Amino acid sequence: MKQYFKQLFIFSICILVLMMVHVIPPPAGLDSAGFVMIGIAGVAAILWFTEAIPIALTALLVVFLQSIFGILPLSKAVGNLAHEVNLLIFIGMAFSLCMVDLGLDKKITLEALKLAGSSVEKLFFMMMVLVAFLSMWMSNTATVAIMIPIAAGIVKVTSGKKTNIGKLFTIGIAFAGTIGGMGTPIGTTPNPITIGFLYDLAEVQLSFLDWVIIGLPFVIILIPVAWKLLLYLYPPETRQVETAVIEDMERKDAFQWSFQVKKFLAIFAFIVFLWLLDVFGNQLSLPHNWLYLVSLMGILFLFFPVIGVLDWKKDLNRISFSVLILIGGGISMGSGLVEAGVVEWL
Repeated sequence: MKQYFKQLFIFSICILVLMMVHVIPPPAGLDSAGFVMIGIAGVAAILWFTEAIPIALTALLVVFLQSIFGILPLSKAVGNLAHEVNLLIFIGMAFSLCMVDLGLDKKITLEALKLAGSSVEKLFFMMMVLVAFLSMWMSNTATVAIMIPIAAGIVKVTSGKKTNIGKLFTIGIAFAGTIGGMGTPIGTTPNPITIGFLYDLAEVQLSFLDWVIIGLPFVIILIPVAWKLLLYLYPPETRQVETAVIEDMERKDAFQWSFQVKKFLAIFAFIVFLWLLDVFGNQLSLPHNWLYLVSLMGILFLFFPVIGVLDWKKDLNRISFSVLILIGGGISMGSGLVEAGVVEWL
């Protein structure tokens, strides 16, 4: 009952906001459509912040309000839900599913951690590098979920007090996931949104390699900086750790270099290669949306019977379509702010 009244209160505020932008005269330099669009953006912000309704439902509400108030035609507003940017996000989710299902993520992690030896500082640095690398290609959430149990196992076998070392690995993994997501266009959701807005609003076309050239140096610089900073803030109580836990995890790991693994690696390498060709777009006469065409091709390859490694009927419900709708709603809101003259007014 308490939740019901809370939602009712939030909905009342949203209705009040929409009424106010229709009653109050717009500020100087902004017409009524722009003022209404600010009201729609305000309602969306309230609902997204309070989570009074599911975030994807708020995105659909934005599309609906833009249409009934004449900010965007319904066809254009709804079209934003299927914006080509979502292809990048979709293939990122699909890559993540493949790596988790095939155990590639854990295999890469355990092999790399063995190279770090028994030094806590080296293990911590290697783990941050691994999280950052995996986050460049798969969901940050999935990467962190994989790494936390491994980190917990390492912390568990350390001797003495474990307060700092526990904080060190936990916070470091979270930081590394965020930092690594900047490295590629599919690393984290804001990246493809930024690429889409740059083209839609400023006609600036970024290729896959363009983004990597910009984003990867930040990853290379920030990971050592974050590593050193966290070691300074949370100096580990011990310098050495028993490596038996990593060896034990490796023994329990049922990973095999199966035909499915090899198929996925071949598809992954081929798609990345095609993405990188975008830098030669003019010489090869590639279409301006090559990044998205290749992403769509990759999705088809991953799900297509015989050649793929995912099953459409079984795995489709593991793709977060709420995120795709949210992205489409966000793009529609940005488009509406431009069309209504709010961006220019600001």
